[in-house]
Amino acid sequence: MMISFRPREEVDQVSSYNTILLHSTNQLFEYKAYFIDLDMKPLKKMEYYYELDQKIVRCYSRLETAVHGFPDSQE
Repeated sequence: MMISFRPREEVDQVSSYNTILLHSTNQLFEYKAYFIDLDMKPLKKMEYYYELDQKIVRCYSRLETAVHGFPDSQE
């Protein structure tokens, strides 16, 4: 499942996205949810997919640290 979010500036704007309000910061976001790649995968590939997901998370975490200075909790 893939979920995409983007900030929404104008409340009256028509969009094909659904909206959600984050009360703690009073921010409005548009979102869409998708199911992708639903084909059956061989069980022997699950370890590869898991390791690939971990690499993606580490890369994203390092990028966030470099751009925003957030601590890297993956290492």
